[in-house]
Amino acid sequence: MNSTLYSTNKRIDFLDSTRGIAALSVIILHINQLLFFELSNKGNNWEYKTLCVFFNGIDAVSYFFVLSGFVLSYKFFTNNFDESPAAFATKRIFRIFPLYTLVVLTAYFLYRSNNSFLLLFKEMSLFSGYNNLVRPGWSLSVEISISLLVPFLVRLVKYDNKTVWQLLIVVVLCYAWITCFVFHFVLGVLLSFVISKTIVPDLLYNKFANDRGKFLLLIVFFGMMYSMRFLVSFSNKGEYLLKVFCDSLKMPLDYLFFYLSAISSFVFILVIFRIEAVRIFLNSKMLVFLGKISFGLYLIHYPIIQITKKYAHLTAETFGNLFVVNLLSYYVIFVSITVLLATIAYYLIEEPFIKLGKKVVAHFDK
Repeated sequence: MNSTLYSTNKRIDFLDSTRGIAALSVIILHINQLLFFELSNKGNNWEYKTLCVFFNGIDAVSYFFVLSGFVLSYKFFTNNFDESPAAFATKRIFRIFPLYTLVVLTAYFLYRSNNSFLLLFKEMSLFSGYNNLVRPGWSLSVEISISLLVPFLVRLVKYDNKTVWQLLIVVVLCYAWITCFVFHFVLGVLLSFVISKTIVPDLLYNKFANDRGKFLLLIVFFGMMYSMRFLVSFSNKGEYLLKVFCDSLKMPLDYLFFYLSAISSFVFILVIFRIEAVRIFLNSKMLVFLGKISFGLYLIHYPIIQITKKYAHLTAETFGNLFVVNLLSYYVIFVSITVLLATIAYYLIEEPFIKLGKKVVAHFDK
């Protein structure tokens, strides 16, 4: 694989596509929660768990974080690119806050929330733990804070990449004092380093190229690891044993699942870079477009679901016991509305502010 194929400052479309797919899995998860827990008495049954295995919106966040660590650092390794931490932070602020602030304010007025203006300010400012209006905002608190470490991690990798591998171990061991998601960003930065050197992708390919059966088993294994939190829920004993294991380490069970899905995300991105057929599929115009508006999809869908709950009840009454029809109708309705609004938001808000952020940085760099 020739790493120079992707050694530009432009976005890597096929990776953007995966971000769009991950955002869709989050939307589907929240629709499923609405249907199974609020509009029916089905609850946490095998149907819900099976859908969550294939549309794992919870661990999609792990993929987002690993991918963020990767894309934010990749240009530093492939283009002899350098950027001050201040310039980097400025671009991140212009990327994240404009649309997020608008969605939070919209939700505040549409929900007719009783939140005080202080709570509203804290949520708009991405204070950790303040995400009552737009629940997906919790991950943006992590994103904006930890992503600011990327320029420093890049410098550390360039100085001595072995130190960063050791840092991964330290991050896992120190889960009680720092968020487990630092691990994801460190992993993403290391991923960009190894892919820029083509070391791991080539080794991966050479080992499995002549045995597609083994390669398929590898993908299934890491796919199962990615959705382990839902797979073990099928077995009370398995879930109990994992909980006992985590309790012995004084580690939250959620952290274990997030670590596993981060490692799986690492492998998935390696496979995408190595297998041309996968990249061709992900480069389809529809998927690339979903990737382009993925931030809007991720943010906007939650208020839409909350606001339209009363109409969802009407739909549930109309379809009665036709649960599958009901499920599909919700997917079509909510996803269509979200895609439309996310598209508008991208062209009217996201893209202009991204360009403005670059202009601000260019002005102060003169």
